[in-house]
Amino acid sequence: KWRVLDADNANDGKTNGIFLLSEYLLASGIKFNEQLSDGNSWQGSKAQSWCKTYAENTSNFSEAEQSAMLGIAKTDSAETLFNISWSESSLTEQEKLFLLSVRELADYVGTYNKAPGLVATDTAQNTDHWWLRSHYSKSGTNYVGGLDFWGNMGGLWVTDSSGARPAFNLNPDSI
Repeated sequence: KWRVLDADNANDGKTNGIFLLSEYLLASGIKFNEQLSDGNSWQGSKAQSWCKTYAENTSNFSEAEQSAMLGIAKTDSAETLFNISWSESSLTEQEKLFLLSVRELADYVGTYNKAPGLVATDTAQNTDHWWLRSHYSKSGTNYVGGLDFWGNMGGLWVTDSSGARPAFNLNPDSI
């Protein structure tokens, strides 16, 4: 089950597409990275790899569904949201399934702690923390954005285990 975040545009706000977010956590126990030394950047992270593997698995998406997924290159600027300073967050055209950035979360889901939609459950209705792809801008930190059980924004250590609630863009011409 996928929640429509934008029925007219992809996550860049200008490309014709449908921007979708998983209604449920599709996995738990996901680490953003295995080691603190792996850093907190989305590009090259274990979380990014999990999204790629999940999207390419034909048990999750048929080949027709995979071909309908749009890859959008975009960069969300460094900024302060939820009273936290965030670094730039980017996606490449090769990334078809991805975690939300803090900017996408604020634009499409909620701009304040405990806003409706910030709490996520699995299909059995168990709540869990869930990852974003944005990371703290403060040098030397190993925090990545995440939502807690109650829908509060905060930071999770890259080595924490958390839920995955991915998003993707759908090519409307494929429907």
